[in-house]
Amino acid sequence: MSSLKELCGNPVKQYLFKNRSVYFGNKTWSRGVTTTIKKIFSPTYSFSKLKRTSKYTRGLTKQKAIRRGHAIDHTLQRWVEGYYTKRFKLIEPKAIIKEFEKRCWSPLASQLVVAWPVGRIATKLDLVLHDTKQNHILVVEIKSGCGYRYLYNGNMLHITPTIDNCALHQHQLQTLIGTQLFKKTYPKCTLPIRSVLVYVSLQGTVDIIEESVFNTTYSKAIERALLRTV
Repeated sequence: MSSLKELCGNPVKQYLFKNRSVYFGNKTWSRGVTTTIKKIFSPTYSFSKLKRTSKYTRGLTKQKAIRRGHAIDHTLQRWVEGYYTKRFKLIEPKAIIKEFEKRCWSPLASQLVVAWPVGRIATKLDLVLHDTKQNHILVVEIKSGCGYRYLYNGNMLHITPTIDNCALHQHQLQTLIGTQLFKKTYPKCTLPIRSVLVYVSLQGTVDIIEESVFNTTYSKAIERALLRTV
């Protein structure tokens, strides 16, 4: 099994997360991707309004969902580290790993810190995988639950053609920006790099959405919007 360093070389810098952000020096800290998307691209999105009008927003409470997400992340990190997966207890990561292994996607890194100092933005990538069949790098975003992801409030900003302002499209944009941050952090990587968005339910149903079927693409307009708000 190849390593991230063997496939992509060394990063331009070893970024470190502290207090949920990266310090770039000169009293400058990074913005998070999720917060940036909400402020720039989805300022009119209101989950509270959707929650009052739709049954699809029912599920775990916010605190329970956060704890569940952390548990899934931790289990997937242990998979990356080579732990024996049959001992894993959580349904969601076991189902995700099973789908990845069917596709011959092997783990390279989890919770990988990537950043773009010029755009003052950074994030931790859920997973970086190697598609061993096609010899591609995969930047993977994992979302648990999210049965409400198709419900929308208006349209997203700075994206052409226009798309609904829904969680699905926000998550797609989050994955695309994460992929760009990976490219900027590992500029020596010569392999094709793809974005992959994964939804998993509490029952272990896995929905893998490839970049090729995303409703938007990373564009110069998106990058300009990020730079204008530094």
